[in-house]
Amino acid sequence: MENKVKSFAGFKKFKKLIILLILIFASGVSVYAQESKEKSGSIFDRPFFDATDFFFGLTPTIYISTSESTQGAVSPISFPVYFGIEWPNDNWFSFQPSVKIFTGYYLVEDGQVLPAEVENRTALAFNLLLNVPVVFQANFWENSNLRFSAGIAFLFRFAILASDVGANDYGYTGSASGDVAMINKWFYSGLKFLYLTGGADWLFKLNEYVMLGPEVSINFPLGMVISNFSLEGTIISVGVKVVF
Repeated sequence: MENKVKSFAGFKKFKKLIILLILIFASGVSVYAQESKEKSGSIFDRPFFDATDFFFGLTPTIYISTSESTQGAVSPISFPVYFGIEWPNDNWFSFQPSVKIFTGYYLVEDGQVLPAEVENRTALAFNLLLNVPVVFQANFWENSNLRFSAGIAFLFRFAILASDVGANDYGYTGSASGDVAMINKWFYSGLKFLYLTGGADWLFKLNEYVMLGPEVSINFPLGMVISNFSLEGTIISVGVKVVF
């Protein structure tokens, strides 16, 4: 009972954070629309590629696992690369869609799909995180920009049998291939693919064309929060971003 109360209290705090981020997002859209109107569409008069920057990054990433399983991995770490675009590139408010690619191992234990250590793996999952944030930029310093982002993200995953695992090997469902099918179904059940994302970066101008700096991002799994009051599957990344 005590754990449920704590979970509920934690969920209420998390819900307040969600509401705050949504309000920031909504106010930003409103201000941006008004600003664009006042400028008579000057941003949209520029050719798309002239108003667009490209970026990429390397972001060591931790996938939070709250399970107490002895077989599952304890919050595994991966090293994904990602890339994206920024539009418009000369405004205090911009869109920065990006794609992050990484892999991970999974297993099924007691009806639960869990991240797995390599020695206990059943499936290898290919992950594509499509992040669609809006970004607010603050130019406090001449040669650097501090930026904050908020938005939504979609985690697309597809699992196959891991290497050295046979289709007929033992599995929770009766076979390893059956477990893989269960894992793929689990990925998209209960909105587990939908995330709320937020982050920040601090970029420094290396020259007229390139900026580089540290960044941090966090992706909250809305499906797990709504259904189980759980942060299982939260994705936290800290790394380096390059804009050119």
